[in-house]
Amino acid sequence: MVPTRLKQEGKQQNEESHPPNLAQTSESRKLSMTGNERVAVQASHSRRFKKRKRVKLKRSTGKRKENAIISPLVKKYWLQRYHLFSRYDEGVKLDEEGWYSVTPEEIAVRHAERCRGRTVIDCFAGVGGNAIQFAILCHHVVAIDIDPQKIELAFHNAKIYGVEDRIDFVVGDFFQLAPSLKGDIVYLSPPWGGPSYKMIRSLILICSSQKTAIQYFKLLRG
Repeated sequence: MVPTRLKQEGKQQNEESHPPNLAQTSESRKLSMTGNERVAVQASHSRRFKKRKRVKLKRSTGKRKENAIISPLVKKYWLQRYHLFSRYDEGVKLDEEGWYSVTPEEIAVRHAERCRGRTVIDCFAGVGGNAIQFAILCHHVVAIDIDPQKIELAFHNAKIYGVEDRIDFVVGDFFQLAPSLKGDIVYLSPPWGGPSYKMIRSLILICSSQKTAIQYFKLLRG
């Protein structure tokens, strides 16, 4: 008669020397399942796969892909793109000058809040940063720019914000159009030359700015 302890030790050694076949074990479990259990397991795997696939698609479409080449001149402004336009990923477009000329959206909103409910003339509209915010909070906006491409971009961006029907887009020279314009507020944000001014050794700021200011005031007073 073999003692119980020896039997257990012999059984343990036999299991270690002959480990169970995992494939057979898995197959035996599958065979032991009922039809309903198999359907439930397959449905669970299917739900997990669909969930993973759905999340992956959502992440891949979360950010806008840039097709245009961002030049070194505007790279730092591109990094601030969501400060310039909070809805940038919905298709906002800017040319190179627009990147460093447009008013950051938060500042444009502050400007518009001070003009709430009135008719505003945006004399140098550019790509529409200020005109869009004026249109959201004000009665009506006249957006002027001498560059047809800027007006085209401004109209496109205004459509993204849903305010294109509250803005009159005008291609023209503000200095020539000023005598015929009527509105409650005139907003002036003329082109400033861009970041390349840092490469110029000397600038005559006082004389040039005084002359421009005098022209503006004469036109507005008339």
